Amino acid sequence: MIKKVLFILASFFLFQLMFSCIFCHCNDPETYEINYSSVEATPYNTSGFTDVVVEDTVYRNAFGLGVYMISDLVLSHENSSYAVLGFSTLMACSCEDDTYLYPDPISHVKILVTDSETEIITDVTNLFGMPVDNNEYVSLEQFFRERAEWHDGFQFQLVDFETIPSSAIFTVQAYLESGIMFSEETKQINFKD
Repeated sequence: MIKKVLFILASFFLFQLMFSCIFCHCNDPETYEINYSSVEATPYNTSGFTDVVVEDTVYRNAFGLGVYMISDLVLSHENSSYAVLGFSTLMACSCEDDTYLYPDPISHVKILVTDSETEIITDVTNLFGMPVDNNEYVSLEQFFRERAEWHDGFQFQLVDFETIPSSAIFTVQAYLESGIMFSEETKQINFKD
């Protein structure tokens, strides 16, 4: 009786193993290079349940900047196949993920503000923070020092808004480790008093 139960369990296990190997259709993992080509800056009103793009006016304490790096995805020509004699290895039918390489990653982001009335340009990077928890922010410097390499989209919140002019244009400058800089301006933002 015990032999029959063990035989049935072993048969069931082998059937399941064969079934998973026969119908496992994994593509070979690819290696891609992410090459940044520009930056996109979007002003947000963060006062509601969902953030909306600023159309004209916004309160200073509800202002955020979305920064997104535009990139080209290039297939690397290095051989990533692990086939031996024409057969690729099976790992219990778990497919390998593609690999993404960042040959020139983002180093840091600088935010400038231009007063629309006086045309004075001021570096306001230290007035923005990256939200981490409820009403807690880390500086952009700390965020870029500790962030994961694959991060290429960010939303920064204006946390110190006392010195921001009533009417302003924000310029986002994204620097890569090689020193290349991409820049984008927002439209004119008018702040409510």
